[in-house]
Amino acid sequence: MITSRLLQNAAGGCFLILTAFLASCSNGDDSPTAAIRHPQDFLPQEIGGMATDGAVRVATTVSELQEIVDGGYQTYTQHGFREIAEQNYAGTVGGTQTALRARIFDQGTTTNATALYVDVNVDPGGCSILEELGDEARLCTGLISLTLQFRRDLYWIELVMHNTSVDARGVLELAARHIDGEIQGD
Repeated sequence: MITSRLLQNAAGGCFLILTAFLASCSNGDDSPTAAIRHPQDFLPQEIGGMATDGAVRVATTVSELQEIVDGGYQTYTQHGFREIAEQNYAGTVGGTQTALRARIFDQGTTTNATALYVDVNVDPGGCSILEELGDEARLCTGLISLTLQFRRDLYWIELVMHNTSVDARGVLELAARHIDGEIQGD
């Protein structure tokens, strides 16, 4: 009986010591930003009536990046590439069947993401600056597509839609604001 109580007390003491140890190891930050976050965590399931078209593609190595980014992958690796998530969407925008590609790059640091944003190899040209989106953002108009690029913290985001209508611009901006909000934890 005495032996059993000693073991119970010893076990209880070990539990208290273990609990105190674990509490001292914790940084006390239970906020969503304390969790490990990946680019695919920020992708919406649908955007303005457009649904996902296929599975999300993720790359964390240079060889995987090469499979997703057909040519020019070195630009991303030069600026600290860590991870990419790519999701395609399909649907009707402004009465036209439309495809959209969303890519979110984790560049490791804000400095790397900023350097990527200003790199001439990723700027498609014909761009105008967008206010109130990310830390910096631009909308670029091509002959058959719109490209919206922005940076938030260590992430660089590119949305490309094969439709140049006013409705397409609205869907792109809606998608960008959703992704931006997810990154910020809104």
